[in-house]
Order: sequence, then C-alpha cells, then structure tokens
Amino acid sequence: MTFRRNISWTFWGNVTYAVSQWAMLMVLAKFSNAEIVGKFALGLSVTAPIFAFANLQLREIQATDIKNTHQLREYVGFRGVSSIFAMIIIVILSMCYGDKPETMFVIVMVGLAKFFESFSDVMYGMLQKHEHMKDIAVSLICKGVFTFFSFAVVAYFTKSIVLAVVAMAVAWAFLLVFIDMRNVRQLIHKKKLCESLLPFINKITIIKIFKLSWPMGLVIMLGSLNLNIPRYLIENQMGVEALGYYSAIMYLVVAGNTVVGAVGQSATPRLARYFNDNLDAYQKLMIKITAMAGMVGIIGVIIACLFGEFILTLLYTPAYASYSDVLVLTMVLAIILYCSSMLGRGITAARCFMIQAVIAPVTTIIILLVAFFTISSFGLLGAVICLIIGFFCKMILELFILKKVYNKQKLKTDKFINLALTDKM
Repeated sequence: MTFRRNISWTFWGNVTYAVSQWAMLMVLAKFSNAEIVGKFALGLSVTAPIFAFANLQLREIQATDIKNTHQLREYVGFRGVSSIFAMIIIVILSMCYGDKPETMFVIVMVGLAKFFESFSDVMYGMLQKHEHMKDIAVSLICKGVFTFFSFAVVAYFTKSIVLAVVAMAVAWAFLLVFIDMRNVRQLIHKKKLCESLLPFINKITIIKIFKLSWPMGLVIMLGSLNLNIPRYLIENQMGVEALGYYSAIMYLVVAGNTVVGAVGQSATPRLARYFNDNLDAYQKLMIKITAMAGMVGIIGVIIACLFGEFILTLLYTPAYASYSDVLVLTMVLAIILYCSSMLGRGITAARCFMIQAVIAPVTTIIILLVAFFTISSFGLLGAVICLIIGFFCKMILELFILKKVYNKQKLKTDKFINLALTDKM
C-alpha cells in the first residue's frame, strides 16, 4: 500500500478506537459521577506505566528491525515473560487499596485487559513492519466498537465499574485470538515467511532482546509516568472527584493524537529505511510530519478557545464546563506533545535507543519538581502547567539529539561515498 493509504487506514483505525475510549468515559460521566470516573482513571494510571515498561516499546523495535535480527516467535516469548511480571507487580500494588475493594479490583481488571492488549501489540509490530496498516486499522476499529458496547452495556445495566472493566478485558482477549493472531497468520502465509506465532522462550534470546529494548521500555514507562504524575498528586491532594474532572478533560488530547498517531505509525518503518538509504528523504519526511503534528495541536487550541464550555457540556455534563480554562491549556500542551512524539519517532527510526533513556528521566524530574508547587498553588491548571514545562524541555532535548544523530549519519554516508569514488579511480 502507498504511504498515503497507510496513513488513511491508520487514521480511521485510530479515530474509531480513540472515539470508543472517549465514549467509555462519557458513559461513566453521564450515567454515574466524577468519583467513578476517577476510579477508572486511577486504574489506568496505576497500570499504564507498569505495562509501558513491560512492553519495552517492542512494536517500534519490530517495525524498524529491517535486518530481521529476531523472529516473531522470539518477540512473542519475550512479551509473555515481561507481561506476566507486569501482572504480578500490578496485583501487589492493588493491595495498597485493600481498604477500598472496588478500587483494588478495578486496578487488577484493567491490568488484565492490558495483559491481552500487550500481545496484540506484538501482532501489530509484525504487521507494521510489513506496512500492513490496513489490518491494524481494521483490528482497532473492531476493538473500539466491540469494547465500547460491551463496556457501556454492562456499566449501564449493572451500575458496576468492576464488571464493566471485566467486560473490557474479555473483549480484548477475544479480539487478540480471533482478529490479531488471524491477521498475522494470513500475512505469514501470504508472504511465505519463516515465522511462527508459538512463543520461543530462551534465556539467551530474552537477555538479547532486553539489552536492546530496555532503554525504550524505560522511555515509554517514564513517558506514561510523566503524564500520570499530576494524577497521583491530584488524587492525593484534591480527591478522586477532582481526578475524574481532570482525566476526562485530558482525554480530549487523544482526539488530535488520532491524526498524529496515524502519521507517526505509518512513517516509522519508512523513516528507518530512509535513515539508512536516503538521508535527504529522511529529513524531508521528518519536517513534514512534525509540522503536521504542530498544526493539529494549533487547531485544537483554536477550537478550545472558541467552543470550550460548549464542548465540555455536550460531551460530559454542565459541571465540567467550569473547567474550560483547563481545556485551553491542555490543548497548548497537546502542541508540544504531538511535536515531541514525532521527534521521538525520528530518533527511534535511527535506532538510537539509549539516548532516549537519558532524556526521559530528566523530563520526569522536571515535572515532579514543578508539579508539587503548581498543583498546590493552581489546582488542575497547575497540573497542566507542570506538564507543559516538562515536555517543552523534552522537546528541546529531542531536537538537539536528532540534529546530532542526523549529522553523524550524514558524515558517515559522505565518508562511504568518498571511499567508493576513490576505489573507482
């Protein structure tokens, strides 16, 4: 498929999935209260950083593995080991809420849903590597629609957030087996690849993959943690209800990320090839996708300024409309997040994993230090301000690193060309 068609399919897949995730929050906000939304958000906040590290951004490593360093079965085996460890940690952490059984069970069930999702992620990595973005998009569309209806129906009729999250976990397990694994089997058969879905667990292989991917795991874990640091402090200082309002508003950043994510996912394999074969094309594509990401964020700011209160009332309830100033500031944050995401993909495509493991903790420290002051002083606005400061610093560091990586590769390429010309003479 052409690059443009890949973006188109990925866009619609991401749109459907993002809308379904937002719709789940909307159902909770409309038919329950901000406290229930807060419990669901807490479940996501606790499990997200853990599975972010356990996943080790394996999908991006698979997609850029143009030399076929590891087979699919090795990635599946590694993911099985890492995901089991993640579930054990989540169960242990959930016991901290032993005096709140409902919250504890929500955390465990969200973790189980992410367990199944982690294996779908490996399937997506295989499909993305071969630029079968249509199959990923169809999977996301089915996942979004099926998850929303199962979650919404159970939540509406039982009024139980625990049972609703159980329904979500069951839906993700079903989709893994009957859609994602089926798509990969068809790809293997169609291209006559020497690959297998059966997990291969070998100590040496696990160590090799871990050595390659742990920097990216740290990056994605800290990236998730960075976004969730304000949520932990809000829950601690302002309560679960305030967390519900904040989480619902922050989720609107996902609306723009459907476009940004579609472009970034489609561009990653191509960027990896361009970096090795055509640096000029790599540079042009990086400029194009970063500019597009920034433009999406700017449009979000304009919409939030003009229609913020109306949007929050329409999507949730009138109680959320009083936080329209938080929405505007959140869209400013979105500009930085979207551009930073593209710069990160450019560094990943260059297979520079270790340097990102340095940038991520610096961002975490900045956000953590700023958050204690801004949240206590400005409440929910302060939560967004600390993220803006932290991710702006991250974006500047990524720009600096990307320039150095590009110049180093260009020097290496020019040297190779000069040697080739010398040999011919």
